[in-house]
Amino acid sequence: MSLSILLVNSFYAPFVIGGAEVVTEVLATTLARQGHRVSVVTSCSRDTIASKERMNGVDIYRFFPPNLWWLHERFAAGDRRSTVDKLRWRIGDAWNRAAGVSFARILEEVRPDIVHTHNIKGFSPIVWSVARERGIPIVHTAHSYELICADGSLLARNGAVCAPASRCTICRVHGAWYRAQARAIEVFCSPSEYLIRAHADAGIEFPISKHVRNGVPGVSIPMSAPAKSRAPVRFLYLGQLAAHKGIDTLLEAITLTKDSSYIIHIAGRGDLEHKVKALAAVDKRVVFHGFLEGRLKEQLLADADALLFPSIWVENSPLSIVEAFRHALPVIGSRIGALPELISNGMNGLLFEPGNALSLAECIVGLSRQSDELQRLKAGAHLTGMRWPTADQMTAEYVEIYRSVLRNAPEASPAIK
Repeated sequence: MSLSILLVNSFYAPFVIGGAEVVTEVLATTLARQGHRVSVVTSCSRDTIASKERMNGVDIYRFFPPNLWWLHERFAAGDRRSTVDKLRWRIGDAWNRAAGVSFARILEEVRPDIVHTHNIKGFSPIVWSVARERGIPIVHTAHSYELICADGSLLARNGAVCAPASRCTICRVHGAWYRAQARAIEVFCSPSEYLIRAHADAGIEFPISKHVRNGVPGVSIPMSAPAKSRAPVRFLYLGQLAAHKGIDTLLEAITLTKDSSYIIHIAGRGDLEHKVKALAAVDKRVVFHGFLEGRLKEQLLADADALLFPSIWVENSPLSIVEAFRHALPVIGSRIGALPELISNGMNGLLFEPGNALSLAECIVGLSRQSDELQRLKAGAHLTGMRWPTADQMTAEYVEIYRSVLRNAPEASPAIK
């Protein structure tokens, strides 16, 4: 039997910031293709009239959750807000009554069997309360740490990683509030085991927690027989050009060596774009492409030999790493967060200590000089990509969770320890 599923995420195509938007859209369109009735609730700017549209078999409801600004504006390059204004925004986002009213109207129209929330920043936890009041079961997938960290990043102001159990006062207050509101959640899902443990360490444990890996559309790229060594070896960085993504570490690693056996292609946008451009202007080993998507992005992946992922924050399950594996690209990544769940050191990539530019430089130079090792890691990456869940497999896991929740609804206990 088909289900009526309502997905909630802060943003939805064409407004894509990170993996949460991609996963939400992949899940929505795959559910619709499988014959389920799918609706999505997402945000829009204050200048946009609330609307309903249909795209790829999915009904999409957009409205502006009243606050000082639309959350999407915070991701614009160079955006700066005062500490006072950011605090005022967060207070407004703790319980957005107007957003709750708009969400209630949509629930009355759609009457879903299940509400599946993803990122709710901007809407506030009121969406859980509104659904709970109407007896609609709630499944939540966490893509970041927004339930236990005010910024959702587990990073202190100095850029250091915060331990989940030793957070600042603001995050403790924030976490206590979310802990109380999250009692409405029936099943808590995460694409990584690390994120589940982080919530438990912070004191938020759910009756049912599920590890559901992010499925990706398409099939793995067939890998041909190992090619003969070529120089220079082509490395690729693909993502935000931001401090928490380790761009400074990458640029420093490049300057630590004058080795000419490699070239690094960098694609993305963000606050540190000027630093990348400056180095590319004086170092021929660095090629900057700006932000790319679609065919151009696929071409970069197809032409690369390995992916660089020097992040310094506690990553959950980056889709760019999965995309790399699907293209038989080994990954040189930081030993932080859930990355060791994805990257098996010496099997499908290499791990180095986060923020250690010298260690990263050694990995880059070492792999560029050892063609046999590079080919062996490529084979391991290809095998990982072939085994990675597809969009259909991820969707099947979620549908089983939905059905399980509905079967057990009368006995379900949303209490949190």
